Amino acid sequence: MTTTYSFSRISSLNQCGAKHAWHYYDKWRPDEEGIEAFVGKLVHECVEAHHKGEVQDPDMWEMFRDLWAKRYDAKRIVAVREEHTAQDRYQYGLKCIGNYLATAVLTPTMKLIGIEEKIVQPILASKIVGIIDRWVETPGGLEIHDFKSGKKPKRKWFEENHQLPLYAELARRHRGLPEDVEIPVVRYYLGFGKTETIKTDQARRNEAWSWAERGVTKDLEFEPRFKETRDAETDMSPLCGWCVYKTRGCPAWNTVKDSPL
Repeated sequence: MTTTYSFSRISSLNQCGAKHAWHYYDKWRPDEEGIEAFVGKLVHECVEAHHKGEVQDPDMWEMFRDLWAKRYDAKRIVAVREEHTAQDRYQYGLKCIGNYLATAVLTPTMKLIGIEEKIVQPILASKIVGIIDRWVETPGGLEIHDFKSGKKPKRKWFEENHQLPLYAELARRHRGLPEDVEIPVVRYYLGFGKTETIKTDQARRNEAWSWAERGVTKDLEFEPRFKETRDAETDMSPLCGWCVYKTRGCPAWNTVKDSPL
């Protein structure tokens, strides 16, 4: 069966081989979910419902409250970072809704193409998928919108990270646009009410696509080797602070008793 790759799967292997193997090969999922990711999902659901006309502006806060009441489970939803308490993240989610309404709603010059739209394109002998939060037609052409509930990363992230130009290239191929078209990606930082526009030209998108091809090749080589040897390195980095495997089996953090490795 052909594997469908995502940005997350490709970047995961570059970050930590053990986490990648647990998640994608063993399909091992800790029972817990980080509260930061939990809040981000609720905010995205509210935004999607707003675009579909299922909820009006004043009711978005109430929708968030209802989703929280139905889904929050103190035993399953954990704070990966100690300072992020449940009450703190609850209020933060409501703040994201307010900032979305203040800074990120569609303007009259934007024609909505899709929301939370999955785009699949061939890559090598496999497929690659990207989910675009929102894309629109503007007087200047195609524009991709990315909603983030977290904080704005440093400039170095935009220079080195391939996610946004990769999504832009997926959109370009899906729409059959010329290779030299420039596709801006607008990032809305809903927790802070700020926006930033990142321009993705042909060179940047080609670089991202080549990175994805290398990642697909690396994964195809790594999977059979891991399944035969069960050998996968743990790579400690600042990202460990956000990893739910940190306390549920990672040998690097001395929790090997629950480890499938």
